[in-house]
Amino acid sequence: MDLVLAEPRITIRGAGKSYGDAALPCGGIVLDMMSQARIVSFDQSSGVLVAEAGVLLKDIIEQTLPLGWNLPVIPGTERISVGGAIAGDVHRKNHPGAGSFARHVLWLALLRSDGTITELSPARDADGFWSTVGGMGLTGVIVRAALQLQRVDTGWVIRNRLRTRSLDESLGAMQDLAIRQEADPAQFAIAWLDARASGGSLGRGIVDECYPASSRDLPNSVAPFPERRDPMVRTRRSLPGPDVVSRATIASAPGRPDDDLGGAVSAAAASGRRVEQPTGAVDQRTTSGLRC
Repeated sequence: MDLVLAEPRITIRGAGKSYGDAALPCGGIVLDMMSQARIVSFDQSSGVLVAEAGVLLKDIIEQTLPLGWNLPVIPGTERISVGGAIAGDVHRKNHPGAGSFARHVLWLALLRSDGTITELSPARDADGFWSTVGGMGLTGVIVRAALQLQRVDTGWVIRNRLRTRSLDESLGAMQDLAIRQEADPAQFAIAWLDARASGGSLGRGIVDECYPASSRDLPNSVAPFPERRDPMVRTRRSLPGPDVVSRATIASAPGRPDDDLGGAVSAAAASGRRVEQPTGAVDQRTTSGLRC
């Protein structure tokens, strides 16, 4: 607080994972929030979690997923801070139905330039709240927040895959999935396109649809909630993977090249990695790592 009062120009930094290098200072000092990384409370009956701004989404998932709760919105990496997720108002591949991260923030505590801490919510000072979420720190320093988690039956999702032959097919599939997402906020959708295709094949690729798996979807040999894996262990990857979308990988990907999303993909993920499983299920902790 003394630093906020003493310094005329402060750049607030979370985990530093922003693609846009949001925490690069232009004079003044950088306030690193990663030391404020305590989960204050978690109500297992309601799914309300209170965390300091420096808590990583990864830490929340690892603590709450085995208890049957998960974050409704997880962006391209789970290694970002709560404060950064709010300041950037991040989104997930279920945005048409679930909205952005801010929709699931019940309230936040903001340290203002005069040294006061104010609690903001959509019901209490709505203008201040909506100026802060997505405001990239311009209204003050986010110090803690209350998040509404969603109940999950298992730690897995089912992924269905469609191979598309053109841009029209890819866009049509995504439009159809967007309608489904509006009805079911838990569904994800993502398209992988072959950037080297041309002519009538321009825009061809793979469209993935993911939705939470229930316990009935899993065979008896698969635990409802996956065990945490050593992040240093390298495992097999299913295709497509980052920067691996071509005619060959599209053709070899499970699924059908028609308008019916079908062909469940057998893949599971942990800490951004994919592991082949004979279940058609994907570890929910890092669906962001699967681009779902």
